[in-house]
Amino acid sequence: MQKGVDFEVFAEQVLGLRLNPAQKRLCPVLRVDPTYRDWAFKELVVVAANQIGKTLMQAAIMLWSCIYKIGVSGENMKLWSIAPYLWIHLGPVQQQAYHAYKDAKLMIKGEHPAQGDRCRLPEGMVHQTKIENYYDGFQFFNGAQIMFRTAEHKAEAVLGYKAAAISVDEAAFVDYLTEVKNTVLMMRLIASGGPLMMFSTPNGMNDFFDQADSIRVDGQEVSEMLWQADSRYLAWATIIDNLGYGIDQQEIDRMERNLNPTTKEQQLRGAFLEPAEAFFVPQDKIVKAFIQHMPPETLPVPGHQYAIFYDPSIASDPTAAVVLDVTKMPWEGVYFGHWEKPMEVTSLVGEMMRVHSNYHNHVDRNVLSTPSRAVLGFDATSMGGAVMKQLLAPIHPKRPINMAGSPTKKIAALTNLRDRLANGQIILPAAWTRLRQEILNYRLKDTGIKQDAVMALMGADMVGTAMTPKLTQHPINPHARVTRKRELRWR
Repeated sequence: MQKGVDFEVFAEQVLGLRLNPAQKRLCPVLRVDPTYRDWAFKELVVVAANQIGKTLMQAAIMLWSCIYKIGVSGENMKLWSIAPYLWIHLGPVQQQAYHAYKDAKLMIKGEHPAQGDRCRLPEGMVHQTKIENYYDGFQFFNGAQIMFRTAEHKAEAVLGYKAAAISVDEAAFVDYLTEVKNTVLMMRLIASGGPLMMFSTPNGMNDFFDQADSIRVDGQEVSEMLWQADSRYLAWATIIDNLGYGIDQQEIDRMERNLNPTTKEQQLRGAFLEPAEAFFVPQDKIVKAFIQHMPPETLPVPGHQYAIFYDPSIASDPTAAVVLDVTKMPWEGVYFGHWEKPMEVTSLVGEMMRVHSNYHNHVDRNVLSTPSRAVLGFDATSMGGAVMKQLLAPIHPKRPINMAGSPTKKIAALTNLRDRLANGQIILPAAWTRLRQEILNYRLKDTGIKQDAVMALMGADMVGTAMTPKLTQHPINPHARVTRKRELRWR
């Protein structure tokens, strides 16, 4: 057991597992000093195909970490033995979180199919327990615990806990993953400095894609299918990694033949795929419209022109707002707002007035300058839009947009927005992840998809187009001949 502080030794010689190449890929990342036992990383993202043993790997890492209290120095064993140690494991729903619990329970008993008869985990080191008197978990001989909870409702189930480490299974299916990570999960790890590990099969171009892509872009490939960006690691795993470790070539061939072609690359090779019928394509160009290190909000500048648009809801849908600086090309995103729950009408009107007054008639009082100009647009399609029109009567200038009737107008507006994004005529902060995901997953058959942010950006584009007349797009030729009709010839 003493040598088991090395994860690879623990997994193979204590638990009796035969690690496949995808699992072995993580072993160098998990390597720790035998005495001080500090984690070598702060974040680990694992993009995995189906059936490569990612849940089993998470269960093994949890058992190893809790038995040796990885992250707690073993220099003073008395202090080590009494140090609190809680591992939090999350799934998109409670039952998903329990998948790793079931794998761990079988390994503890030496009954997991992947172990054979080689398990040497001593009895009494760990036993099953109830967390909060209800949820299944594990209690270890040294006081360490593992709790298995759901990430639903923005992981509110783990609020108030201090964690030594956190793992998330099928992270691509967790709603608001980036927000949950930044506002909930990382807060649980502040005291311990422990790591966050996210494992998942891809689920389109969503928050999980952003987490993986940021490491790939910012870091470098340090070994095959393993990237490092400072203290963050990204590992990739495909179905081939499990060939001969629980799956044979015949089974792989069968899956190649029978899986849905639209998701086969995702399931077998962990590929991030454009959603079927995606509207904003080519997505590699659309992604480039979101600029890293561009500030998420920019203050108004005297003399600039701003197109504001709100896609409001006073019933059940979210409300979204976008402000574009349309002074010159490329237009720049300077403000984004999103409210998941409908706002009370007076609060919504107050918010719209606040943003408009912020970007309209702004001047620098220290120098002579031209005031900024902002036009407030909003969706006036429904009865709610008519109400908003009356409530916003004091605001000028404004531009209500009615999209009722033929879908042609909406399709034309979306097409114009797509062209501008693809051609670099609109650039947006990469921090606007909600908008980015909605754009990458948008399709014309939009029933059941999140689209409020897309509609807000589309509306801002329409307002901006109306604000910038075609004449301003063609510079005047000072050498043009003026006729008796006083016509100007353009370049």
